[in-house]
Amino acid sequence: MSPYRPAPPDRPPQTLAALRDWMVAEGANFGSYALDGRAIGEGHAVRHDGTEWLWGYEERGAWRELARFGSEAELAAHAYAQIAGDAWAWTHPLIMTPDRDEARRVELACRERGEPVFRDSVPYGGPQDLRHRVFVFGRAIERVQDLKPKVWF
Repeated sequence: MSPYRPAPPDRPPQTLAALRDWMVAEGANFGSYALDGRAIGEGHAVRHDGTEWLWGYEERGAWRELARFGSEAELAAHAYAQIAGDAWAWTHPLIMTPDRDEARRVELACRERGEPVFRDSVPYGGPQDLRHRVFVFGRAIERVQDLKPKVWF
């Protein structure tokens, strides 16, 4: 995984809106974080229970509470610390292909542009059916759009 870290905000976010704004500015991938009460297939989410703010993990509709906070500022501080240190929160998939050489070409093109990049392989249809993935981090996804394939497997 890349040593990529987002630039810290001028001051730690005190609200979920400020946290979201920082994440947008730094190019976060919101696929695993729902700060606005929306349902999420799998990832961390926020809920509100009377006067308390809840931080939890949702997976396939099942909610697991991880922490409760007395204020939005406390929740925002906790979420900020977790998100800032979560490399996957800043990771964007660029390509997933059965062609290892194509993945290497895309990885090299990213590196030549000076973009932080991560490449791996995962079993797709079993151990003999690998898909090679290339990820970029943060705002780099905006700068490498031309490297995305027209067809995604």
